[in-house]
Amino acid sequence: MPKKLRILNYLRFILAFICSGVQIASAAPEKGVQAKLLSSVQGTKGHQEILLGLQLTIPQGAKINAPSPENPAVAPVFEWQGSKNFKNAQVSWPQSKRYQIEGLDFYAYEKAVLIPIVYVPEKVNQSITAQAKFKYVLCQEQCVPQELSLTISLPSDRGEETVHSPLLTQAKQNSSVNPLPIEASVSFGLMVLFALLGGFILNFMPCVLPVLSLKFMSITRQEARLHKAFHYRSGLWATFAGILSSFILFGGAAMMLDSVGERIGWGLHFQQPVFLVFMIAILTLFTCNLFGLYEIALPGVVQTRLSAIFGHHFPHLVEDYLTGVFATLLATPCTAPFLGTALGYALSRSGGEIILLFSVMGMGFGLPYFIGALVPTRWLKLPKPGPWTMTLSRFLGGLLAITTIWLLWVLMGTHSLLATLVVAAAIISMIILFYVAQKRPEIRRWVWGPFFLILFTTFLPTTGDKAPASTSEVSKGLWQPLDIKKIPELVKAGKVVFIDVTADWCLTCKINKTLVLNEKKVLKTLSSSNVVAMRGDWTRYDADIKDFLDQYSRAGVPFNIVFGPKKTQGLVLSEILKKKDVLTALKRAQSD
Repeated sequence: MPKKLRILNYLRFILAFICSGVQIASAAPEKGVQAKLLSSVQGTKGHQEILLGLQLTIPQGAKINAPSPENPAVAPVFEWQGSKNFKNAQVSWPQSKRYQIEGLDFYAYEKAVLIPIVYVPEKVNQSITAQAKFKYVLCQEQCVPQELSLTISLPSDRGEETVHSPLLTQAKQNSSVNPLPIEASVSFGLMVLFALLGGFILNFMPCVLPVLSLKFMSITRQEARLHKAFHYRSGLWATFAGILSSFILFGGAAMMLDSVGERIGWGLHFQQPVFLVFMIAILTLFTCNLFGLYEIALPGVVQTRLSAIFGHHFPHLVEDYLTGVFATLLATPCTAPFLGTALGYALSRSGGEIILLFSVMGMGFGLPYFIGALVPTRWLKLPKPGPWTMTLSRFLGGLLAITTIWLLWVLMGTHSLLATLVVAAAIISMIILFYVAQKRPEIRRWVWGPFFLILFTTFLPTTGDKAPASTSEVSKGLWQPLDIKKIPELVKAGKVVFIDVTADWCLTCKINKTLVLNEKKVLKTLSSSNVVAMRGDWTRYDADIKDFLDQYSRAGVPFNIVFGPKKTQGLVLSEILKKKDVLTALKRAQSD
């Protein structure tokens, strides 16, 4: 099927699903789906979790949609608004069958299915009333959105098993798709606050260290303009605008990709060789500039024309604006506290909500520039230019050089060793030519040869010579490769499972690993016989890991979660790990 037609079919199918409130009685089967909500116990007494089950009887020849790895946007949905004493619920989707319907790969259930649900009350040993709306698509001659309303109440003075308990327990054990957490309704206003806080905290995350060079460079650039408050403030406003517009652009891209069913996440551009090569080329120019080998400026003709139209200070504003854009691009390989939650929520929304949340994240990240633009200039005096500025420039250039080497290492893991060697050779050639051009300006034009050679490497074929990612250590010793399907089996056997999802381009992940996960006491605990440590490598795109992150409303890495007999749903840890938190989580998962 042509790609455009396939996308249109997906859009039509998704539209039918999200418009589930529309009633199309003429297209529905004569006999609808019969549903019952079953419980494994007679009451909540003595139970921290309640195992429920949705029993569906599907009309002959009809099918209902099931979770699909190719098209997650049309998975069935449970909504729990109106439930009393409700914290969250987890659905374990049974194995489904794959069909072709209207040219789409469609995963579906037919005849009869029992869907296990772990209902977690907010207050233990108190009565519950579970009110669920189950939204799905029923397909026979046509695919029609449907909705079921289900209710079950359990008292607090009983706790014996029901006749359904063995059946529900067996169904949960046989479920081959991993639990999908369905959280209680979340305040949109709270998510906006999280987005603002998360964006601000991102300024202090390890993954933003490379951006410090750009921030200091921007500050020192303003020193020459402090005598004119307008020029000083306009420079900071331009940087803030660069940050904000970049986040808005991210939000728009996320909205468009989501509209055609593409998988989206935070930091995914660091998995793309084209992006990495472009950033390496630009970083090399910035580094040479800070070491005094090259002066970054708009072409003379462009500067003259812009100055004539907008004023003599406008070219500087363009530089400040691009500094904000570049800082944003470098700051996005990792998440931060609050930011991970806000991102996961934002990427699950649509339209204006995505744009709004990304805009607020940008405001948070650009808040230091915003505040700086409001501070009176008399409070911001820096020492007069002198030898200290040269020393600072070289120090900042060193930071950017280290960042360039880091990106080369990431490129080696995502593209090919050949491409990485070509880029490294081109960088060395650029630096040599810039140095020689200081005495022989006529050869400066030759510098652009290596620059364009760097960009050309994106067209080199990706071969089998990729360097093994650092997380390849999962193949030996303490860490096992992430196997999501094994988690329920290990927990049932009494094991505690610690999961670390990481990536080579995630500096926060490296900090967590060095300072916490490799700490002696933590390593000893992870190596104990009752603990299984798994590590997932997201340096390159992995659909299974993306599904796993989506289940816990996370859009990026680092991501750490602990499962155990007392935490079958998992205990999610903060993006910034602490030794005490890891050890406590491992203990709680074993014996809360």
